[in-house]
Amino acid sequence: MGAFNVSAHGFATLSAIAMYCYGLAQIPAGVMADIFGARRVILISIILCICGIALFATAQGLTQAMCGRALLGFGSAGAFLTVNKIGAAWFPPGRRAFVFGITMTAGTIGALNGGAPLAALSHAMGWREALLTLCLVGGCIFLVNSIWLKASPKGDIQSETIVLRDLWRQLKKTLKNVHVLIAALAAVGIYLAIAVLADLWGVAYMMQFYSIDKSTAAQCTSLLYVGLCVGALVISWWSDKTHQRKRLIVAALVCNVISLTAFLYMPNLSLLGACALLFFIGFCTGAEMVCFAYATEIVPHAMMGTVTGYINGLVTLGGAFIQQQVGKILDEVWCGQCTTQGLHLYGVTEYRYALSLSIGVIVFTTFVALFLQDYKKKSA
Repeated sequence: MGAFNVSAHGFATLSAIAMYCYGLAQIPAGVMADIFGARRVILISIILCICGIALFATAQGLTQAMCGRALLGFGSAGAFLTVNKIGAAWFPPGRRAFVFGITMTAGTIGALNGGAPLAALSHAMGWREALLTLCLVGGCIFLVNSIWLKASPKGDIQSETIVLRDLWRQLKKTLKNVHVLIAALAAVGIYLAIAVLADLWGVAYMMQFYSIDKSTAAQCTSLLYVGLCVGALVISWWSDKTHQRKRLIVAALVCNVISLTAFLYMPNLSLLGACALLFFIGFCTGAEMVCFAYATEIVPHAMMGTVTGYINGLVTLGGAFIQQQVGKILDEVWCGQCTTQGLHLYGVTEYRYALSLSIGVIVFTTFVALFLQDYKKKSA
């Protein structure tokens, strides 16, 4: 906010640009993975991410920073769906939810290490230098994937792709499937707490409510990611074992509504209690993988990348939109306080009022999830 002289809404917009680009690129990235193969998309994605981080780290103005964030969003779009497409080629269909869970856990470990450790690195050497260091790490990741990554056990690219002339027909059929849409909306609700709290507003709220420093607040908020790492594996494993997709999805949404409400409004909530609630919310968010498994099981296998991109795109766009709306509400209810640097300072009441929007959205998606078709297949 200080580097680019923006308010809460401007900061949220800068953050959301990457998420919007990520979301908008999901279906195109999924289509590319289904046509050209996941390996090629992964390598291109890594290059775009490196370039986006480098551009943002060297940005001298807001426009250049936005371009860097946009490039990072486009590059990140291929990550989740391509890894899961490769995982589907290496594991049997009955383990699909668990494959999604492993992917989410691996990705979340990166997000977990991007909280408090990155804050400490930024404090030690500056945020620009810290991000440029990540570019070097990205170069190593690209090298590893370019040498050793195989898209399928047989290494046959065509075996995992869809014929281009069949793409449009399959795409229309997929997007018209109402249960795919419901699963996507449920995934939006399940992941919303992570998008709003862990990715943007949680650290600032914790600092205000508990009067703790930024590093401590980041460590507390990162428990959302820790819970997600555990929940993505446990819930997806249990989902594959019982194949009770709908019940797990609805249960996770209900638990997140109750837990998020308690986190924001429970009087005299201790810091330890808040940390426990954050972990539990993250754990329940692991049920998002069940939404992906549910949707990919009711469409042709060759369309798995496209469907995963479609759902992930809605999740990301929904999270980005709510992030922006929370920032907008914060600016509207701002009481006029400023920091010594002249930046807007928001109190606990303002944060609670704005973050309550998330609770309302999750309640709505819980109601929608009740209309999922409940079916049962043989467990893995």
